[in-house]
Amino acid sequence: MPKDDIDELLNAIFSNGKLNLNPVVKPGGAAAKEPAQVLQENLDEITAANESVRRELEEMERNMHADGLAASVSSSAAVDASQKEATFSALAGTVKQRLIGQDTFAEELSRAFEGAFLLRGEQASPRAVLVVTGTPGSGRTTAIETICAALNRAGLFREVRPAAIDLSQYPSSDSQKVFVQDLYTALESHAPVLLFTGEQEASPAVLRQVGELSMQGKLALPGRYTLQKGMLVDIDTALVPHTVRSLSCEGRILVFETEQSAQRLAGLFGAGFLSCVSAVCSTEPFSKEARSQLAKRQLEELVRRAQGQFSLALKIDASLENWLAERFDSTLGVPSIQKRAEELFRAVGDAKLNNRGLKQGLLTVRENQPVLLAEDDVPSVPLIQEKPAEDERAAVRAQLEQIVGLEPVKDYILSLEETCRVNEMRRARGLKTAPISMHMIFTGNPGTGKTTIARLAARYLKAIGALSEGQLVEVTRADLVGKYVGHTAPLTMQAVRAALGGVLFIDEAYSLCRGQDDTFGLEAIDTLVKAMEDYRDNLVVILAGYSREMEQFLQANSGLRSRFPNRIEFPDYTGEELTRIACGLAKDRGCRIDEAALAPLTAYFSAVQAADARTGGNGRLARNVVEDAVLSQSRRILRENSDDLETLLPDDFDVL
Repeated sequence: MPKDDIDELLNAIFSNGKLNLNPVVKPGGAAAKEPAQVLQENLDEITAANESVRRELEEMERNMHADGLAASVSSSAAVDASQKEATFSALAGTVKQRLIGQDTFAEELSRAFEGAFLLRGEQASPRAVLVVTGTPGSGRTTAIETICAALNRAGLFREVRPAAIDLSQYPSSDSQKVFVQDLYTALESHAPVLLFTGEQEASPAVLRQVGELSMQGKLALPGRYTLQKGMLVDIDTALVPHTVRSLSCEGRILVFETEQSAQRLAGLFGAGFLSCVSAVCSTEPFSKEARSQLAKRQLEELVRRAQGQFSLALKIDASLENWLAERFDSTLGVPSIQKRAEELFRAVGDAKLNNRGLKQGLLTVRENQPVLLAEDDVPSVPLIQEKPAEDERAAVRAQLEQIVGLEPVKDYILSLEETCRVNEMRRARGLKTAPISMHMIFTGNPGTGKTTIARLAARYLKAIGALSEGQLVEVTRADLVGKYVGHTAPLTMQAVRAALGGVLFIDEAYSLCRGQDDTFGLEAIDTLVKAMEDYRDNLVVILAGYSREMEQFLQANSGLRSRFPNRIEFPDYTGEELTRIACGLAKDRGCRIDEAALAPLTAYFSAVQAADARTGGNGRLARNVVEDAVLSQSRRILRENSDDLETLLPDDFDVL
């Protein structure tokens, strides 16, 4: 309907700002109609015109998506330069208010987001690729969400939260289409930030897609897709008028939250990934002061909640703040203190229920147990019963027993307790005690369980009192060796500081030194040797790699061999052990391997190990075989309409 006709209709319906219900007759028109009839007909025509415009806009949007175009995700054009400057000037302070002990990280991340805007200019929304690294629970997600919320309040972002994509949800090549659909949904949300996590568990096909999106800003879709009812649908060979050929992240900031370095991400996403990374921001290990501040903040929140929910006025003794700070677990980060504080709050609630007349009290620590003192200084029952160290030792022993094979290795790990116990006995009698060197070298082929044993060793060393924290920090050459003069030593020390109180695990350690001309590698080794001496009472270093290569590596530094007196060889798995591992992996997936498949599997594994155990994969070989069998089982179940969803039959194993 032409615009002039619509205007004429509106003028006929409304006169002088009032509803005109008089009969309306166009010149030369038919006889007059009832006012209600005229009104209805006119409104119907306007509605039809609006619907036509809406369909045209939808058609335009579909064409834009088909060409890889995306809607704007930022309203920064409406914010002038002075407003932007004021927003970013206050951004780091806003993040610091939420995070404790991460001031440098807050400033780095705020500058990275500001840089995305400055580099992008005024013509379009910001576009950047950021890598945010650090240990779990160190505030990475909180910082990102805080920045997004602050920029939303300032009018720079249309959405408050980032769109999170957990790449671990796409572990197989078959999940590639699901990832494409989820990515489309995230882009359609207009979220200004795409937050990627879980890259270690993603399939190579999905990782390649993420790399392409990061490096090119656009992902060419592997199949034929179209939009149906707002969803991206794989149409295979169907004929449709419009197909979506690509997805674009134009206007988004891509953030990769990870425990790995940017160099290791490049090994997953592609060699060109580093060139598109705008900034790398890393959280720091929490200092003693930061842990105390974390504990204080949680206890202040506990007091507020107790007053609001229980009408109970609490005071906090300094001993409880110290007690809570000492329970900080670097492997979990801030949640480790939050969990303990929540346990305290629930225990206080129970104490209030048992004594409804209790109006005020003092939270303190007696005999290393938090207690609630009432007005008459009579303590309630202990609020939290500490988990004995023996429980943790028993838990580690139980996990070691579940590991298939590796009996000599497991015996060695358990023997560490005996050495520590004898030293404690000597110390108690006033005898001299020599420092115990816990540094180790793990040698053996890939897939023999070196990393798994290293994690358990870290926990066990903490449980027996040899380490204060018990975390495992896993690094490779890429994390320790820099690319220019003066870069290597700070990188190496950053890894050392993150591992203090726990274990620094260096996989493929022989790659640190590639000959006497590798000055950067030699610098990393020299820095590491010095750090081992400086922190000998609070750090354990474990080197891992092939037997022959590790022997050559130990000759790179004269003091290296003497600092690693404990050398543990990891034997290759036998065919029977790999079958047992496969059965355990299948059980973890809710499946079981049919008895008829066990003997053929053992024969297959034995043949592979005998031919070349070094490249066969050992435990990884068993994992790959089970994963392929689960996929084959899924196809068979749908094909045969089977009711048995658990059993993996011999036909499901392609290798048999």
